[in-house]
Amino acid sequence: MIVSYFVRDRSGQSAIALMDDLCGRLANRVQITTDGHKAYLEAVEGADMKIRCMRPPVATNMARNRR
Repeated sequence: MIVSYFVRDRSGQSAIALMDDLCGRLANRVQITTDGHKAYLEAVEGADMKIRCMRPPVATNMARNRR
């Protein structure tokens, strides 16, 4: 499900804009998976909503790419 999307650069300002929009659309706690980019992690931590951010395991992604 795509609740919100934002096409721009990977800056902190863009990440915060996306999180602000997302928080305005959701009423419950959600889990977000990112690539671990620092701007994304900081935007999630600064969100007004309770959001859990998970980074996908690197080894698992690498193993999938080898297949």
